[in-house]
Amino acid sequence: MEYFGVDDPNDEPSQNAFRLDDHHNRSYYVRTVLADLIDICVIPHVSEINYDVPQFKCILCLKVYKTKTGLQRHTLTKHSLETAATAQQTTSQVAEGSPSDAIFNYAHCSLGMCMVAMNFVDARRLGDVKRLIRMYKYFLLHFKASGKQKYSYQVLRLLAKVHCFLSPRLAYDLVWNRFVNKTGRVDGNIEVDREVEHQNRVFKAQCKSLHGKITAKCVKRVSQFAQELDECLKQIDTEAGLRQQYGKHTRPDISEDVNALAKEMNRVNLFEYTPGRHMSSSRSFPSSTLGSLNIADLYRWMKTT
Repeated sequence: MEYFGVDDPNDEPSQNAFRLDDHHNRSYYVRTVLADLIDICVIPHVSEINYDVPQFKCILCLKVYKTKTGLQRHTLTKHSLETAATAQQTTSQVAEGSPSDAIFNYAHCSLGMCMVAMNFVDARRLGDVKRLIRMYKYFLLHFKASGKQKYSYQVLRLLAKVHCFLSPRLAYDLVWNRFVNKTGRVDGNIEVDREVEHQNRVFKAQCKSLHGKITAKCVKRVSQFAQELDECLKQIDTEAGLRQQYGKHTRPDISEDVNALAKEMNRVNLFEYTPGRHMSSSRSFPSSTLGSLNIADLYRWMKTT
């Protein structure tokens, strides 16, 4: 709202409005505005990743150690502390300059992760596997920064298969044989695993007609005609004009809630940096979700996994 100079989301913009002489067409105008808004509200204005090697320093005697284990051993032997959490700090945790704005940082990080999630969902619907592979590389950094070891391993395993372990033919199959489109729409792609689950649902529904008398012969017979029978039933419903009920959730009208939320965000200047602001539940929040990522540990983990 501040970007367009309005007090209400339904008002006409008083600044950064569309002008045919400057923007030539509305498509160019939309791309320009979105680029400005993403730069202001999403892209952090500090380095997302700290490439400096962290130093673990004892706050009692200021002795520096290269590893956290060394600092813990030092605090136990020299200062008789049961934990090193009270006597350690890394170079990335030292506050520099003025106090940070936790609310501003939280808003940036939340909106940034929302854009990442929407990008991932859009890539899945369009079946854009190249974009998915690029996003998996980005997810690997986030999983490591948040301590999700199993997710990190599975993503690294997938990337290693695509770029290293598999032959070009098998790597191509692994990348591209991931989606199926049964609707014909551009954004109608779904994962193969989900389609298999849909087929399993049809198979289980047909097995109910056995009334508990399930044998290997009966299961084999049902598995051979379940999908064809389901397609025939759907075709009969289509010719008879019967509308199939899909299990989709209804979407309520949230325009009033969005307008109220936008007004409240504009009132508190959510995307205006104000040093010293903090939330009631936390007095600090990192300026980037990748701020806790240790590049040296990441490299060591990727090399030894």
